[in-house]
Amino acid sequence: MKFNKEFFKSMLEYDKILHFVCGLLVSIAVAGMFFKWDTASDTAIIQGFEGFIGAMLAGLGKEATDFFRGSEFDAKDWIATIIGGIVGGLIWLI
Repeated sequence: MKFNKEFFKSMLEYDKILHFVCGLLVSIAVAGMFFKWDTASDTAIIQGFEGFIGAMLAGLGKEATDFFRGSEFDAKDWIATIIGGIVGGLIWLI
């Protein structure tokens, strides 16, 4: 996969935007769960990172499900979910 102009154009497709939004929401939800369940020992940075990991794993699970149901594993979908998870983790820091 080349990170060229075509790659970045394809990231603006409707499907990729949905993956981005879902990654963002999962990241914030997971960070919020760790904020509620964990003790005061965790900082916002760690909670944001936990949210990012949650979004990354959710995106990987979604793509693995697509693969095992006969569709193809779309790395661009997973990358869009990861970017959403990064943004969600950064929003958690604010």
